[in-house]
Amino acid sequence: MSQLNVVGQSLERPDAYDKVTGGKGYPVNVKLPGMLHAKMLRSPYAHARIVSIDASRAERLPGVKAVLLPKDVPQIKFCPVFFVPVQAPSMVLDFDVMNGERVRYVGQPVAAVAAITADIAEAAIDLIDVEYEELPAVFTPEEAMAEGAPQLHDEARATSREARAELQRYPRMGAAMLREYPEFAPEVRFARAPSSGL
Repeated sequence: MSQLNVVGQSLERPDAYDKVTGGKGYPVNVKLPGMLHAKMLRSPYAHARIVSIDASRAERLPGVKAVLLPKDVPQIKFCPVFFVPVQAPSMVLDFDVMNGERVRYVGQPVAAVAAITADIAEAAIDLIDVEYEELPAVFTPEEAMAEGAPQLHDEARATSREARAELQRYPRMGAAMLREYPEFAPEVRFARAPSSGL
């Protein structure tokens, strides 16, 4: 049997060194002439109404080329769950790139700045004044399912029957969960955390 060149051999990946050292292949390390640097102002609250946003001081800062507020961004709702068909009944289109009325999680973008340096962009973010009215929030599934719990998404419409039917159509999505936790059968309201994968 002849010796194989690739199968069973220890080969060095051409991109391995850059990946493990944070090398030039990462976008954060790209530097181009005239390039702008962007920073985002994010909500410190899990649930709050945005009363006002004043970016006038940030806009006047030398080196700032653009400030984006929710009013500057198309308000097109989408569903950030990419592994489920968006027409599924429980997949509510409830996510915004930037929402100027209400924030629903800590870290939700509220404004963005583009400037000639990262330091100027960061300084401009600090000059944006946002007035929030903090709203009640829930932090566990049990709190979210309790009677009278704050409703994060007013347009949420999926019932347990719809969710159960959907899970039967897409069994890998979580049918095992309903078998394991039958108490989820009554109608529930879902709150989504950005890093939860939900």
